[in-house]
Amino acid sequence: MRANHFDVYDIDGTLTIPGHDLWYLCTRNLSADRDLFDRYIAEWKREIQSGMAPFERSLTMMKRGLALLKNGVSSELVAEEVQRITNSLIDQGLVWREAINFLKDRVRGGAAAVFSTTNYRQGAVGFLLALHLKGWIRQTELKKIFVSGSKLIGALGLLFISIWVATKLLGWWTPWESAKRH
Repeated sequence: MRANHFDVYDIDGTLTIPGHDLWYLCTRNLSADRDLFDRYIAEWKREIQSGMAPFERSLTMMKRGLALLKNGVSSELVAEEVQRITNSLIDQGLVWREAINFLKDRVRGGAAAVFSTTNYRQGAVGFLLALHLKGWIRQTELKKIFVSGSKLIGALGLLFISIWVATKLLGWWTPWESAKRH
């Protein structure tokens, strides 16, 4: 029995230049109260630096960020916002081109890739969409890149974002085809 080979890539601070994290930028941009969000971020950083349990503090920060999202923020809006942010980061040279080239070489060599992020799963989708539309990743490479991340909304929302991605980006992909691959 042969196992498929997967490379796992974190987006924030690995594929993007550290300090330009998509979770922070997206959540802040979609926050109903940016000042309060920034205060929460500062508090979270102080807690982590003081040695408090990082998982619990980060989970609390994620919950606070979600609670501050404006009414009506949807999966599609998150994907679109991250795509917009990523386009800007690419234009500013804040996405590691070398890391993306390495990823493409690995995929072309037969490995599949997982973009694993504590960012919203929809954020990873927006990141991939931006890379594709900027010409950094081709359609054939996209077929071997999977995303894993936090859920912004329930299963129905994930189904909707999957359908949205299928029509906007992949053209061929459906949530059921992904399940058949595993």
